[in-house]
Amino acid sequence: MNIKLGFNGKYSHNLDSKGRVVIPSKLMETFKTDFGDSEGFILTKGLERCIEAYPFTEWPHYISQIASITQFDRNARQFLRFVHHNSYKVIPDIQNRISLQPDLMEYAGIKDKVLICGNFNKMEIWNEDNWKLIDKNTELNFEVIAEQMAKMTMTQYPLRDTGLFPGGQKGKNE
Repeated sequence: MNIKLGFNGKYSHNLDSKGRVVIPSKLMETFKTDFGDSEGFILTKGLERCIEAYPFTEWPHYISQIASITQFDRNARQFLRFVHHNSYKVIPDIQNRISLQPDLMEYAGIKDKVLICGNFNKMEIWNEDNWKLIDKNTELNFEVIAEQMAKMTMTQYPLRDTGLFPGGQKGKNE
């Protein structure tokens, strides 16, 4: 059974003087094997003040989930605008570097050092201090969070069949 993990792990890196960061080799390997049809990433403002990096092949799925929320709801429209208006296309250079846009860096509080975290079908780029606070809070509340997640049903939060989740909609383990 070949189960794809998607992006996972966390890696500390420095920005260069031009605001570029090297995507760690393990994450680039995953990018090439699990998301081989992608040539780059869409960067956008993420929740909890991180930068989210979606492979080109994953972006349409993410946007369609957001767009499927009723357009008659003001919050849904504002969320869609916020995400879409703050999105940038980036293609890694020969050294696997991507440029972080100044407004995204400001939003995430990134100055010179970042933590790049794999999160299934995307990567998150964090200010290390912000990540430590989020991670510590999650660790302290891990059991409570797990209980709340157990109450969610798969029909409320379906996982599309990317091959990253065994038993996806097609019911296959790849």
